[in-house]
Order: sequence, then structure tokens, then C-alpha cells
Amino acid sequence: EARHERILIEIFRTHVGGEIGPLPETGLTALAEVFRKGHLEERKSEMEFIDLAIQAELAATRYYQRERNLINDPEFQNVFDRLADEEHAHYEILMAEREALSGNYYWFGYEGTSPVEH
Repeated sequence: EARHERILIEIFRTHVGGEIGPLPETGLTALAEVFRKGHLEERKSEMEFIDLAIQAELAATRYYQRERNLINDPEFQNVFDRLADEEHAHYEILMAEREALSGNYYWFGYEGTSPVEH
């Protein structure tokens, strides 16, 4: 998430500029909905939290993909594409974590034969 924050700050400075003001009190509606429906406060195990986080990453990915289509500017469409790609990468890392916790140590990355590292 720290890397994600750096990317968002870079995008803001490149496309908007100026000082970054206070963040809004609420986040993406798509994420709030996942956590509400997922009963976050009832989660007890690592696997339950990971499953909920996986759902949140997919919701964020879909959000950026959907919102991108509301913009006609190709430069800003690329910003949303980049954000969607970042969220999807988080999803893949969480899937690897879930597989490792399940005892499946043969979950491999796409580019080679070594296990996914983070």
C-alpha cells in the first residue's frame, strides 16, 4: 500500500499539481460495500481476512476499469488503467498468500518458475 500511495501522489502531482489537501472521510464506495457485506468485524482467521481483502482488490480493480470508461481523455484513461493494474497486482499477491496458507507451496509467478515473492 505504501507503493500505491507513492503512485497516487505521483499521478496527482503530474496531472493536478499543487498541495495535496486532506483526504475525504470516506473511501471508494466499492470498497466500503465489500467490507460492509463481508462483515469485517466478524472475521477471525487469517484466511477470512485474506478472502475479504481479495474481494476488495477485485472491487477496486473493477471500479477503476468502469470509471475509466467515463473519461474521454486518453491520458486520464491511462491513469485509471494504471490504477486498475496496481489493484490487480495486489489481488495476485493475496491469492499467492492464500495458496501458501492453504499448504499449496507450488503457486508460481507468471514469468518464471520461482514462487511469487513480495
